[in-house]
Amino acid sequence: MKEYNYRFKQFARKSTAIHLGSKKYYPDMVAYHEESPKERDNIILIAEIEPEKTSPNDPNHGTGQAISYLKMLNNCKYAIWFNGILQICFYRESPGIEPVEINDIPPYGLEIEDIERPNFGQLRLAYELRSIFKRCHNYIAGDQGLRKEEAFHELLKVIFCKTLDERISTQVQFYVTNRERKENPERCASRINLLFKRVKEIHKEIFDKDEIIKLNPNVLSYVVSQLQSYTLINTNTDVKGKAHEEIVGGNLRGDRGEFFTPRTICNAAVEMLFYTFPNSKWDELKIIDPACGTGGFLIAAINFLKAQFFKIEFNKWDNKEKALDQTKDRIKNYCERNLHGIDF
Repeated sequence: MKEYNYRFKQFARKSTAIHLGSKKYYPDMVAYHEESPKERDNIILIAEIEPEKTSPNDPNHGTGQAISYLKMLNNCKYAIWFNGILQICFYRESPGIEPVEINDIPPYGLEIEDIERPNFGQLRLAYELRSIFKRCHNYIAGDQGLRKEEAFHELLKVIFCKTLDERISTQVQFYVTNRERKENPERCASRINLLFKRVKEIHKEIFDKDEIIKLNPNVLSYVVSQLQSYTLINTNTDVKGKAHEEIVGGNLRGDRGEFFTPRTICNAAVEMLFYTFPNSKWDELKIIDPACGTGGFLIAAINFLKAQFFKIEFNKWDNKEKALDQTKDRIKNYCERNLHGIDF
C-alpha cells in the first residue's frame, strides 16, 4: 500500500477461487480494481507469500504457482512471488501470452511501460529497505561467488552510485530496463561504471582511484533492478540505518566487539540526556558519539530535536509548511555546528 499506491480495500486474502477442472485454488493475496466488485474478472494482481526458506524453484510453492494463477485469470497482468527476502515479479501482456519475469510491478494506475526507465518524480520511499539490501547482498554472494564480506563491499559501491545519481544527475542513470537485463546487461553496467567513476572522484577518502565494481553485468543489473525504483536520499534515515545494519551485521557485528544498540535504547538515552538540561539550552548542546557505527544515537538526537523544533516553530507560525521549513533549517544548522560522530 505504501510503496505501490494500492488501497487496503482493494486487497483480499485467500478469498477468490480459481477453478481448474474440478479443483479450486485460492491465491494467498489478490488485488482488485478500485471501486470494482471483488470478482475473479476484476483481479489485477496476485501474490504468493511463502516462508523465507522456500526456494523459488520449489515444485509446489515456487514461482510456478504464481505463474499458473496468472495464466488462469483473463484480466490479470501482474503476479508477485515473495518469501520475505526474494521478490520475483511477473507480467503477462494479454491472455494466451506466456508470463515473463520483470524487474518490478508498476504502482497502481501505471503500466509497465511507465516505469521502464524511471524519472526522479517516480522514485518512491522505501519502507522495506532491509529486505531489499539483504536480497541484493545474498544475490551477490550466491551468483557472483563472493564471500559475504566481499559481497557487502560490492553492494556498498552500488549504493554510492545510486545516491550520487539522485544528487547530481538531471535524468536517472541508475536503471536497467527489462529488455536490457535479459539481452544486454553490459549497457546497464556501463552506466553504473560511469557513475562509480564520479563516486571515486568525489569520495577519494573512501575509494582508491583504481578501484572497480567487481560484479559481472548480470549480477550488477539485478542489483540495479532491485534499487532503481526507490529514492535512497529521501527514505527515512532510521529505515536506512536498520537496512545498513542488516548487511553489516552478518559481516562485521561482534567480530571485533561491534554491536548495534537497539533503537529504543538510543531514543531513551537521548531523551534522558536532553532533559538533564533546560530546553532553552538544547540549541547549544554539543553531542559526540565516539563509536557511532551507523549513527543510531546521532539519528535519535536528530529525530528528538526535529520533533521539539517543529513544536516550537508551529506554535510560532501556526503554519505547518512554514514550521517544517524552519525546522529543516534549524536541524541543518545544529548538525553542522554541534553533532559529531567518530568511528574506527
